Amino acid sequence: MTEAVLVLVCKRPALGTGKQRLTASLGPEAAKRIADAMLACALEDARAWPGPVVIAPAHMDDQAWAEGLLPEAGSKVRVQPQADGNLGQRLNTLDRTLRAAGLEQLFYIGSDAPAFGADHYAAASDALNHHDTVLVPSSDGGVVLMGSCQPWPGLSGLPWSTPCLGVALADSCRAAG
Repeated sequence: MTEAVLVLVCKRPALGTGKQRLTASLGPEAAKRIADAMLACALEDARAWPGPVVIAPAHMDDQAWAEGLLPEAGSKVRVQPQADGNLGQRLNTLDRTLRAAGLEQLFYIGSDAPAFGADHYAAASDALNHHDTVLVPSSDGGVVLMGSCQPWPGLSGLPWSTPCLGVALADSCRAAG
């Protein structure tokens, strides 16, 4: 069986970047504090992950920052910055890069699912042993986890950050077989 890899797709928390809907309602300082806390939760999940972890920061300039996020994990962690483009393009490029490096069972998460726990990851991992793709929906219509043993279909045209994403992503995966 192929070893499952957890891929944390993240942005470096900073004032005025990311969490724009929270910034609009709570202000930039509160939004950054929330982004910091949510990233800490995702890193906690990465520490507990039994296999390899890839941290994929949004910008190449954040590689050194990302390398310092889990120093205790040593060789278990690899940093692979995202490419340019919309989220779908970045995920497709990241997926191709990781698969070209020999990684096959990939679980993608962001830092927006702090209640996702070990039992959720175990269930998703078990499901991927029986299916090519596993999607865990979020309450807002998106997804909190994308897992696949196969390369992702083209993701660039999907309605990212909308309540329609989960359905559109599932439909795209079904259409790709």
